[in-house]
Amino acid sequence: MFRHILVAHGSRTPNQSLSQGLKLADQYRAKVTVVHVIPRHDITVGGLDLVAVSVATSTEYGSEIREAILARLDVEKVLGATCLVREPELGMTVGRTVAHTAASVGADLIVAGSRSGGWRLFRNDTVMELLRHANLPVLVASQ
Repeated sequence: MFRHILVAHGSRTPNQSLSQGLKLADQYRAKVTVVHVIPRHDITVGGLDLVAVSVATSTEYGSEIREAILARLDVEKVLGATCLVREPELGMTVGRTVAHTAASVGADLIVAGSRSGGWRLFRNDTVMELLRHANLPVLVASQ
């Protein structure tokens, strides 16, 4: 049924979306793309909007995330998976970036996580934004 599953990875720790996405990929023998979006932290100073994400910091953080995901894929013995770490383009949200990435890689299912409490990448507003912009099925795995 599904040939290419995009898993939206939301934290450094193993999460439900990755587990669920890998399970479905195994069930359908589907290709897997895992994407982690590093959110931008925009600030306004004196009426000017400034993007406060350091390129060096986001690159270092992105490398750590990518290595952690690849290690998990190796443990799960997932062959041929792709791992992407992205920053939203200016004016785009995390949810919209995930939807855009899914379309650009040709995915036919998005698996995303939703958690409650504390800081998290996939807050309810991010999931709602993803649902608004995705032109394909989205499975929201709660933790």
